[in-house]
Amino acid sequence: MTPRSRTGVAGSRGAPVRSGDDGISVVAAAWGVCSLMRTTVGRATGRSTGAAALPGTRREPVVPGRVTCHTAAVKNFLIKVVINGIALWVAALVVDGVNLAEGEATWGKKLLTIVLVALLFGLVNAVIKPIVKLFSLPFIIVTLGLFTFVVNAFMLQITEWISKPLGLSFSIDDFFWDAVFAAVVITLVSWALSVVLPDDDD
Repeated sequence: MTPRSRTGVAGSRGAPVRSGDDGISVVAAAWGVCSLMRTTVGRATGRSTGAAALPGTRREPVVPGRVTCHTAAVKNFLIKVVINGIALWVAALVVDGVNLAEGEATWGKKLLTIVLVALLFGLVNAVIKPIVKLFSLPFIIVTLGLFTFVVNAFMLQITEWISKPLGLSFSIDDFFWDAVFAAVVITLVSWALSVVLPDDDD
């Protein structure tokens, strides 16, 4: 039997991964997000999650009540990550002061960076944004909702602060007006994509 090459995906002995395997990295990242959501949704709903299977392997039989990558909650989360990624990418194209995945050499690494930043942005919006909106509610009411754009810009700024120590290529030059303009663009693009890609309520 021909020995397996050690230049591919790292095995049990920690063989290095070639920098050219960008497609494998993107698939592995997507599978990791899906597995994370299976566990999170399963714990929140008290359902069984089972073991996740890597892409290309035999799929587990569907068990009633089990959280899988095909349940509505996980689908909706993945749709939101895609929407966030596209919206962030468009904002980086439109607003000069927003830089996303510009330091990456290949398209695979660019795509992986966009997906990871979109995932981080979604987590920031899910955890921190409700608290910030609660404390800024008077300003939102006085400005007839316009202050929401400032809140969204602050979420972008937090995402940038977290991205730096994680080694993700995402930066904002100035809060006013780069982050604010980017927040407006992200809101508009997200709204448009939400119409095209509605949540799965099944």
